[in-house]
Amino acid sequence: MDMSKVQKNVSATDILMNDTGYIKLYRTCMAEEENKAKFKDFPFHVRIKTSITQFLISFLLNVIRIHNTTINPESTVRVVYQYTSCLLIIILFWAITYMPSVFNLDRGIFLLTMIIEYIQMIEIILKFHICFYDESGSYISDYRSVSLSYMTRKVGYIYDVICSFPYAFTILHLMNQVSPATFLPIIVYVRTFHLLRILTVLVFMHKEEQSIITNLLAIRIIKYLVHAILFVHCTAVLFLLFALHGGFNSWVVNTEVFYLPDIYTYSVYWTLATYTTTGYGDIRAVTYRELLFSVLIMILSKMQVSYNMGLLSSTQTNKQSLQVAYEEKLQAVQNYMMDENIPSALQNRVIRFYNYRWTRTKGIDSEELFKDTPHCMKVEIFSRISVNLLKKNQLFTHLSETFLRHLATKMLLKSYTSGEYINRRGDSGRGMLLILIGKVKLCSWRTGKEAIEYLTTGAALGVDLLLKSKLCRYTAIADNYVDIFFLSKEHFEEVGSYYPDVMNKLLKRASNVINMY
Repeated sequence: MDMSKVQKNVSATDILMNDTGYIKLYRTCMAEEENKAKFKDFPFHVRIKTSITQFLISFLLNVIRIHNTTINPESTVRVVYQYTSCLLIIILFWAITYMPSVFNLDRGIFLLTMIIEYIQMIEIILKFHICFYDESGSYISDYRSVSLSYMTRKVGYIYDVICSFPYAFTILHLMNQVSPATFLPIIVYVRTFHLLRILTVLVFMHKEEQSIITNLLAIRIIKYLVHAILFVHCTAVLFLLFALHGGFNSWVVNTEVFYLPDIYTYSVYWTLATYTTTGYGDIRAVTYRELLFSVLIMILSKMQVSYNMGLLSSTQTNKQSLQVAYEEKLQAVQNYMMDENIPSALQNRVIRFYNYRWTRTKGIDSEELFKDTPHCMKVEIFSRISVNLLKKNQLFTHLSETFLRHLATKMLLKSYTSGEYINRRGDSGRGMLLILIGKVKLCSWRTGKEAIEYLTTGAALGVDLLLKSKLCRYTAIADNYVDIFFLSKEHFEEVGSYYPDVMNKLLKRASNVINMY
């Protein structure tokens, strides 16, 4: 018999039996087949009961899975929802302040505001599922963390409930029982808190300006229009109030218009003429109070128009040089992928990576950033970040502080977006991965189908690859946005050459570490 064939068969069998992934899959398949065989022998009512139970369990698991689903802040769904929400908030702000100003409780407008209020209540539920970047730039996508953050934020759940609760519903029964003159003041007071929601629009516009993948000029134009609409409307309402308090001794005498909605229209017209520096002069202030108000509006409108027009004109010319360079690099990457007919799905993944890198580090390479600093200073900076994480691993626990500080300067920071492969089973091991931020999923299969373990901040992967060259035994996938420190075997040996005593001590314990991994 050919001994080489026997050895090959034996080695293949040993590999199969030593692979816990294959054994687990085999046992699962055999257990399923055994259960199916037993199930056929059960009485009919037992089979019905079991089937219903399995259906309910499966249904509940699917409900939980759907409930725990989170929304990527860069997805199209989130963008459409957010801009639609901003539009509804502006409409609600206008309607709530318009109806009491003209003393006209229009049923159509009132019904629209009620619908928007209920939509905003539904929006609160949706916000429990929207991922976000925290203050350090880390991407938070776990449902528990996302929902807990929304509950505890200052401008979060409590703020949204106060600003979105349909207060008008509590007094809706009074609409047909009291006169409009009585009902209007009541509905104004109970819905005042809805006006605070306009702040979320301004905050959203500010955050959109910080994103690298949005069109900055388009965002600033939209922001300018929002500011203009709010300014014109609020000024028109105030100018209308002067007419109500002044009566015939006010600016409405020259217009000969006394119907309040028409007076509001003329107020908007006067504000726009002043805001755009046109000023036809057909509407003029009469009282001293109106004259002072007109002067104030002229000054404020000139300041706002000048500032916004200057901001728009300088958008493309006066950007920060770092952002311009990063956008040019991103544009070059996009052009290359389009020229090479790279699939759109892969293009989106690349763009998400660059957007995350900008959000996390503003595109700065830490190695290049501290390239010119003295060696001792560089050691001090990098040791502050990674030495404490190294000490948590058994291989480095009892090593000298000097060795670990030197080792920290050789560790490279790498970023991975959600779902990206860090390494695959069977790839050549290049070195150790130390998780700085995020969560990594380990799988026994090369395709990453089944997770056997999750590693979080501070965990190390591939420690044994620093001591011995071999293939990766697991597939590692970024479960969310992940930052890791990578230490190659070559850099580890380079640092070790300066510390022979430390390396001898380390190698004595290496066998235990290899057995662990």
